[in-house]
Amino acid sequence: MEKIDLRKATDRERELLCKQVMALRKKCKKNLDFSGLLGLSMQTTSRRWQWSLQASNKMLSVPKRDRKTRDKRTLSTEQEKAIQKIINDHCPDQPMLPFALWDRQSILMLIKLKFGIQIPMRTVGQYLSRWCYTPQKPLRKAYEQRTVEVERLMQELFPELKTKAKSEQTEIYWGEDAGISTNINLVRGYAPSGKTMVLRMDARKEHISMMSAISNRGKLRFMLYEGEMNYQRLI
Repeated sequence: MEKIDLRKATDRERELLCKQVMALRKKCKKNLDFSGLLGLSMQTTSRRWQWSLQASNKMLSVPKRDRKTRDKRTLSTEQEKAIQKIINDHCPDQPMLPFALWDRQSILMLIKLKFGIQIPMRTVGQYLSRWCYTPQKPLRKAYEQRTVEVERLMQELFPELKTKAKSEQTEIYWGEDAGISTNINLVRGYAPSGKTMVLRMDARKEHISMMSAISNRGKLRFMLYEGEMNYQRLI
């Protein structure tokens, strides 16, 4: 019979093989007689039998070989929670780190700064995976945006403006300007090592602007123009 690799066997399979070895030995069978039938070596059957004599029925239940939870981890539970809270609530520049976003390098420096612990970069990746943190493309948000004033506009001023527009039989439009240019966004691609690929592009840059507005009822108006926006175009 083909030999069984107990390292690849499940806990249940190893437990059943251990019970078979002890049952056959109790029937006064020798290791040489049944080890081949079970797919085990004589050393394995002998070792299992010796263990059973020393530990009685405790060896019938084969313990799991996996490490215990949190065994051999560098950071404690409290330290992990502290690092996660900093990542969730702050940007890297707030703890005085020279980074715009949290990556493995910045988190490694944060752990060294916070707890004085130096860990490998690979270990940082394992912690992030365990915390269910994934690399993501950030959303862009203008820092000039004044959220409090926008909220006050919608809660206080807009109802009055809406009433006035209804009395004057006019419409309210929400406007936005945008620009489109022929700039090419560089992307990553694969090429042989040492041979950088070439991306052919038009060196001349073309630009056109658009002013658009939409009402609460979904009515859309827009205008394309060249140059800068001024009050004559806006009116």
